[in-house]
Amino acid sequence: MPHPKVKISDNDGNTVDVTESNELKVKLSDSVTVTATDLSVELDHTNDSVQLWGNESAAGSGTARALLTDDGGRLQVDVIAAPSTAVTNAGTFAVQSTLQASDGVDIGDVDVASLPSDTFKATGTSFEKGVLIQGSDGSDRHNVRTNGSGHLMVDITSASTGGSVAGTPFKIDGESYDTASVGIMNKVVCSTTLGALTNVGDGEITSLQVNGDGALYVEVAASTALTVDLGSDNDVTVTSGSVGHDITGMVSDTDVDVGITAEKIHTDADVAIKRIDIQAHPDNTGYIFVGDSGVAGNGSGGGIRLAAGDFYSLDIDNTGDVYVASSVADEDVSYIYYT
Repeated sequence: MPHPKVKISDNDGNTVDVTESNELKVKLSDSVTVTATDLSVELDHTNDSVQLWGNESAAGSGTARALLTDDGGRLQVDVIAAPSTAVTNAGTFAVQSTLQASDGVDIGDVDVASLPSDTFKATGTSFEKGVLIQGSDGSDRHNVRTNGSGHLMVDITSASTGGSVAGTPFKIDGESYDTASVGIMNKVVCSTTLGALTNVGDGEITSLQVNGDGALYVEVAASTALTVDLGSDNDVTVTSGSVGHDITGMVSDTDVDVGITAEKIHTDADVAIKRIDIQAHPDNTGYIFVGDSGVAGNGSGGGIRLAAGDFYSLDIDNTGDVYVASSVADEDVSYIYYT
């Protein structure tokens, strides 16, 4: 049985065959729906668009909507949801493992878990890895130096002097004093009563002591005399007994009949002493010379010459070191030695 055919005629009623060169033009209605098993396409003639049916559920319910493209004809797609997937280097792309240096890029706070073993180098070794400080004068970078206890080592290579500027630590000779002057002062201890400082032993560093007025305490050693110049030849000699001593005893004696040649002032056995006071007897008619074993009654051996009644004090450690001689035979010398 022949299949029914659809005949197409032109405007003059002539039958027209549909061939490859004779195209069939069909005008669809304003809304035509083409339905397939998995796809619904709606042709919107009014708006010249193709709309896809939105399957908002498995049942296929929804609303027909036109596809969106940009001005380049590229289809726009919004990803509503996607499964959570861990990104690893085993995936389809590699993760950059290091941050590249770049100006103006803030990578945030970074905790350094560890540093290489050769990060810091000992003083005197060549620069490798380490923390260096750039000099403000444009010089090369340098290591920060510490001592064996980790204390920072600082060398003061220069400092300004003079003036009353608060930042000036040193003063120069001849600079006037004012209350605003800044300088390095000696550390002293104010002691209204002079006494040994506690927690200080022999060979250890200690502090000077001053009285309430700031005057320095001075102790003259047993073998030293301190001379204070008062001007106009009015010098004062202060011996150890005047300002502090460790004398615990004294002995008075007289050397009678001193000859014109040197002899020990203490004719008995030598005695260890700290000081000796010597006076020429007031009844002498000549001079007594005091000195070492080289003194002589005629003064040729030097020494200290004492007229009758003159007094002389000597800091020395033994009576055997003190000799006397007289310009006149059989003169007398009185003395006190201190132990």
